[in-house]
Amino acid sequence: TVSYTYLDEEWPNFFRSFQGKATYVWNGTDAEFWNPDSLCLSTLPRRDRRKKILEEHGLEDGYFFFNVGRLDVAQKGIDILLQAFVKIMQGEVAGAERVRDKLRLVLLGSGDPHLESEARRLESCYPGHMKAILQYLGRETTRENYGAADFCIIPSNFEPFGLVQLEAMCMGCIPIGTRVGGINDTVISIEDDLEQSTGLLVPRRDPVALAH
Repeated sequence: TVSYTYLDEEWPNFFRSFQGKATYVWNGTDAEFWNPDSLCLSTLPRRDRRKKILEEHGLEDGYFFFNVGRLDVAQKGIDILLQAFVKIMQGEVAGAERVRDKLRLVLLGSGDPHLESEARRLESCYPGHMKAILQYLGRETTRENYGAADFCIIPSNFEPFGLVQLEAMCMGCIPIGTRVGGINDTVISIEDDLEQSTGLLVPRRDPVALAH
């Protein structure tokens, strides 16, 4: 498999029947492409890039949370992300009042028609806080968003490996993901190691934990 956590969590009974005959080899990503020096706005400080990209999305500057990929319930957990967003905006979690006025969520991708409809609905409910771009615009556009966003949200329910967390980290965008599969293997959570951390990991299928 492509991650040891996936090997252990998704196929334990199967692979334990073949002890010593199953292993994992991590995926990788192209660090030459996912490189901040390749950004169109590479000469600008990150804060200025953030402000400019958010303006292109029709949003004022704020805390930029980014999600890219397939809008999917079973694997990608986008329903959990949208529930977490609503909980913050409605003040249903402790500390929400500190961030919701400056919260900016950008979704880039397409998929489940119900999720697309729900994303459009929330965009209309919170026009200054959310932008749903329900199409794929190419790797270069994704790179510009990674290079401007503060955080990349990866709320997968399961993930054999996942490339988003690697792409985000290459671009200096902090991943907030679930403790599953390759995300768990490649992101060091601040709760586990304050000095060496590269992001934050939360339980899967838990919108309250993600909102916090």
